[in-house]
Amino acid sequence: MLMEAQRFFEVAVPQMVSKHLESFLDARGSIAFSIHGEGQWTIQLGDIDSPVVDEFVADADLRLWLSPEAFEEFITGDLDGVEALINGDLVVAGNTLLLETVGYLLKPTTSLLDIYMNQ
Repeated sequence: MLMEAQRFFEVAVPQMVSKHLESFLDARGSIAFSIHGEGQWTIQLGDIDSPVVDEFVADADLRLWLSPEAFEEFITGDLDGVEALINGDLVVAGNTLLLETVGYLLKPTTSLLDIYMNQ
């Protein structure tokens, strides 16, 4: 079952940010996500007042366009980036070093991910 992208960005990301608050506040940059057919969001690292906005910020430091399947694999840590790029399921522009930061900040505990996947 695919996790609903909107629920991920509006519920799970803020909870995960609070789990890694100090690291989130120390981080800088913005990552815009466009999930085909599901919506667009931007994570604003270091911005505690508005960590996620529900729009694709065109001048974000990193911009990602993903198919729903690639998005699911991204958040579960199963995305094969090279394969997704070749297949057109992922398009990346900007500072790819932010992927490491966002990967750490968004890495949920298995139980948290299971909760959101099964609701």
